[in-house]
Amino acid sequence: MVIIIINDKTIELPPSLFAIYLYYLTRRTSGCKENNLPVCGDCTACFEPLFQTTQTTKKLVQLYKKIYGEDSEHYQNLKSKLLERKSSTYDMYLQKISKINRQIRENLDEPAEPFLISSEGKYAFKVYGIRLDKNRINILHNGKQI
Repeated sequence: MVIIIINDKTIELPPSLFAIYLYYLTRRTSGCKENNLPVCGDCTACFEPLFQTTQTTKKLVQLYKKIYGEDSEHYQNLKSKLLERKSSTYDMYLQKISKINRQIRENLDEPAEPFLISSEGKYAFKVYGIRLDKNRINILHNGKQI
């Protein structure tokens, strides 16, 4: 299990779910297409279609490698789970997003919406991302910004 901290609340996620959540957090912080905005507000320019997320499996694995190192058991397990699949289905990602959101909802006393992976748009044109303002996101590993 990997621990994320949201407003002093500890939430445990399995490594594969953590990698997906970390991916969406980094999309919000470094994937910003509206750099001129001082705060995110209702902006969803960094949200992306689910098919694009499913194509980024290698990026997820690289994020995990950066955190745990190439020789770690966590990294090797995630790599084999995600990369050995012939294809990543939308349903699998939707299930994982639901599990992540459920864990966050169950562990927060306050409204969880800004911290959840949410969608916007109509059925075939939905985009996914995190609504939390990019200025409130700090991604640390062993006390260091990543």
